[in-house]
Amino acid sequence: MAISGKRLKIARERVRQTIKKVKKRVDKLRLSDLTKTRKGRLFSFVKEIELKKGVEILRLKGRMNASTIPQMMSNRKFTEKVMLDRDMILDMEYVTETDSSTLAAFILLISNLKAHNRRLAIINVPQTLKKQLKFNRLKYFLRIYKSEKAAMNEFLE
Repeated sequence: MAISGKRLKIARERVRQTIKKVKKRVDKLRLSDLTKTRKGRLFSFVKEIELKKGVEILRLKGRMNASTIPQMMSNRKFTEKVMLDRDMILDMEYVTETDSSTLAAFILLISNLKAHNRRLAIINVPQTLKKQLKFNRLKYFLRIYKSEKAAMNEFLE
């Protein structure tokens, strides 16, 4: 069954319009929209989310270890949005505990972001995590910065 040229043109235009609408909806979404529970509270591992100059800054808190990482990564809304959203800075100033599963989560996160042409920077890394990164020779795999300003400068270049 052949489609006439006029019908094909109309169908293509409808597809283009639909794609534009979907892109607008995705652009309006922010990471903060998807890091809340059904009751509107931030997830337990998120202290604050801030958008600065097109870069999401996610301030994490509490423990990031083998018992909490699976909860973070199994949250589909959170991980899918991270993969689709903007470049990201993870601020670990308020993280109280880390272990090797933290490294695994970072590697997975970086892989997902790279697949979508996004970048990740990490700031305020705890000393224990720095030692683990050095020991596992991952120090140069992750973009670690001393300050938020330094990470933002890198993104904005």
